[in-house]
Amino acid sequence: MVGDLLIDLGSARFAPDGQTIAFTSNTNDQDLAEKKSGPKSPADLEGQMLRGRIRLARHQVNDAIADFQSVLKLEPKLSGAHYGLAFLLLRRGDVSDAAYHLEAFLMDPPRSPEAERWVKHAQKTIDDAQANQASQARV
Repeated sequence: MVGDLLIDLGSARFAPDGQTIAFTSNTNDQDLAEKKSGPKSPADLEGQMLRGRIRLARHQVNDAIADFQSVLKLEPKLSGAHYGLAFLLLRRGDVSDAAYHLEAFLMDPPRSPEAERWVKHAQKTIDDAQANQASQARV
């Protein structure tokens, strides 16, 4: 499923041709996907998500954010895009928008045994952000 492509933001390996990429899971180090780097069309969600992951691997955070936002314009309920975008926004310091995307992810998380880990991570991140805001409000 396309949404699951983004969930585990593992490491990326690029082939010598610069076009083929293989993603490796952080948890079990198995290849997740091997795809061409560019989307075939603007409506190609998988290609756009892959482009965002490639840009993330290249530390092009703002470009990756734009890619995931583009995916969400085409498919607003794609939980994997919300999850990845949320953590990119957190890297940029945009806590309120990140919380919005984490909430969107939690409204319809992926259904798999592994997904429980992502749901807990998203909920903990929201709880931590709320606690941080509450402590700043008291100051």
